[in-house]
Amino acid sequence: MIQITSPAMEPAVSLSDARTAARANGSELDSELSIMVATLTAEAEHNTGRVIIKRTYRITLDEFPAYIEMPAWPVAEVIEVNYVGADGSPATLPSGTYRLDYSKNPIRLVLVPGATWPETSGIDAVKVDVICGHGADESATPPAFKGYVLAKIREAYTPGAVESPFVSGLLNSLRVY
Repeated sequence: MIQITSPAMEPAVSLSDARTAARANGSELDSELSIMVATLTAEAEHNTGRVIIKRTYRITLDEFPAYIEMPAWPVAEVIEVNYVGADGSPATLPSGTYRLDYSKNPIRLVLVPGATWPETSGIDAVKVDVICGHGADESATPPAFKGYVLAKIREAYTPGAVESPFVSGLLNSLRVY
């Protein structure tokens, strides 16, 4: 699996909110705060198994398995499923032949009842493009993510601050198990 498009808008928390959390009065910390927001967002995504801002992934397989595990949670859309058929010609699997199974973790792409996976030919014969993420911009960021990022920034810019167990617990409700 590879990420084929980056988020259209990066951060999960605005620079203005980061400035407030750092108690910065001007833009002198903007570069540092931008890096912190990106780093803390990546940390929060890793710790929860979620993707905040939408991005596109490509899953590449040699053949169709019983099901295809999605790369991240939440899955916004399966763009398309392409494959190289047994005769060597490229094809696209009709969207009505598969669905997302949200009852498992990770989310899986499965066949609808009565459908079968086509025969494939060659290495990397199956390519699934999928969009994962909560939304297109900061407005889609769950409050617990924002709270986590902003609290970590506040701790970093508060002299003598000790990491609060409350802060690390903010992500517990968002973890994908």
